[in-house]
Amino acid sequence: MTYNLVQCDSSNYITRLEMINNGLQGQVLVDFSTFTRLTYVSLYKNGGLTGSLPRNLPSGLVYIGFLENITGSIPTLPANLQTLYIETTKSGLSGSLPQLPMNLTFLCVHIPFCAVTELS
Repeated sequence: MTYNLVQCDSSNYITRLEMINNGLQGQVLVDFSTFTRLTYVSLYKNGGLTGSLPRNLPSGLVYIGFLENITGSIPTLPANLQTLYIETTKSGLSGSLPQLPMNLTFLCVHIPFCAVTELS
C-alpha cells in the first residue's frame, strides 16, 4: 500500500507530511525548519531513504516518525513534541539522545546494535 498525505492550512502552509511505501530514494536532507507550520512528519518504509535526520526541526512539531535507514545523531527536539518514533534496520545512529521534551507521551527508538549512548 502506498500512502501520501500533504496537508495544508487555510494559508497553504504545509502542516502534515506523510510518505509511506513510496519507494523514495536518496538522502533525507530536507530542512524542515522552512516548514514553519509543520506539526506532523512521517516517513515510513520507503526503502531507499538514507542519511541523517534533519538538523533543524520546526518548533511546532508534535509528531516525528521515521522508519528508514537513517544515520548520525538525533537533533535537538522541539519543546512541544509529543511522539518520537524512530526505527532503522541499520546501526547508523550514534551519540546521545537529546533532552526529551516535557510533553513527550510516546518514545520509541529501535536501532539494532545501537550506538546511542545515554539520555541527556
